[in-house]
Amino acid sequence: MVRRIGVLAAAIVALSAAAVGVAGPASAVVTCNGMQETVSGNTGTGGDDVIIGTDGNDVIDGRGGDDTICARGGVDNVYGGRGEDLIFGGPGADFIWGDSGSPSATFGDRDTVFGGDGNDYIDGQIGGDDLNGDADSDTLLGGDGPDTLDGGTGQVETTGSVTDLCEGEGGNDTYLATCEQIVD
Repeated sequence: MVRRIGVLAAAIVALSAAAVGVAGPASAVVTCNGMQETVSGNTGTGGDDVIIGTDGNDVIDGRGGDDTICARGGVDNVYGGRGEDLIFGGPGADFIWGDSGSPSATFGDRDTVFGGDGNDYIDGQIGGDDLNGDADSDTLLGGDGPDTLDGGTGQVETTGSVTDLCEGEGGNDTYLATCEQIVD
C-alpha cells in the first residue's frame, strides 16, 4: 500500500509541474560574429544583412549592402555581392566569392573573408580584400586591387602536406608568410 501512495504522489507532482508551465532548457540563439540573423533563408537584400547558413550544404547570396555572413557547416557556395562584406566559411570545403562570383563583375569593395576549417577556395574578385584561409589547404585569389592574403595555419599531417596557394593578380598585394605558393 505504501508503494502505491508513492507512485500516486510522484504522478501528482509531475502533473502539477506541467500545469504551471515549468520550462525546459531554452533553445540557444545562433549568432554570426555576435549578431543575430536579420534575414531568413540564404538570400540577402540590398541593405546590410546578417545571414547564417545551416549545417548542410548551402548557396548563400549576400546581394547588396555591407553583409555579415556565416556559412556554418557543409560544403557551401557563398557570394558576398556588392558592399564591404565580412564572410566566415566555417567547417567544410567552401567556395567563397567576395563579390557576385561572375568573372565579368565590374564592381568590387573591400571584403574580409575567413575560410574556416576545410579546404577552401576564396576569390576576392575586384577591390582590395583581406582573405584568410585559416586551417587546412586553401586557394586564395585576390583579384584586382590591393589585397592581403593570409594562407592560415595549415599543418603537416602524416598522410601528406598542407599547402596554401595565394594568387594576387593585379594591384599591390601583401602576402603573409603563411602562403606556401605565391602566384602574382
